[in-house]
Amino acid sequence: MIELSESYQKRPIRFLELWEINDWKIKMYGISYKNDLPSHDLISKAKEIAQQSLPVPAITENRYGAGFVGVHDGKDANFIYLSIGGQMKMSFNIMYTYLPRRSQICLKNILIQA
Repeated sequence: MIELSESYQKRPIRFLELWEINDWKIKMYGISYKNDLPSHDLISKAKEIAQQSLPVPAITENRYGAGFVGVHDGKDANFIYLSIGGQMKMSFNIMYTYLPRRSQICLKNILIQA
């Protein structure tokens, strides 16, 4: 059985901004373990990672140029999610686990078809 280090506490989930970059329209959302919003450093890191991951051009016959980024400022690790919509009910999802104390970023690419 898994033993939790503490009981569950509700965490605020907030809309951060509509970020427009290179013809992409990205809705950004944040969740934080301790604060109302994720840290500014983590939000900046999420934008940096997302910008490097977004395909160019944003709009093609297979992409709509829209997506979302989730920024989770966690207790022991941080998570950055990037999801972009595509044709035929397909979406491309990337999840990064960011461990700031170790300066590591782990990448998982996931292709989901609805």
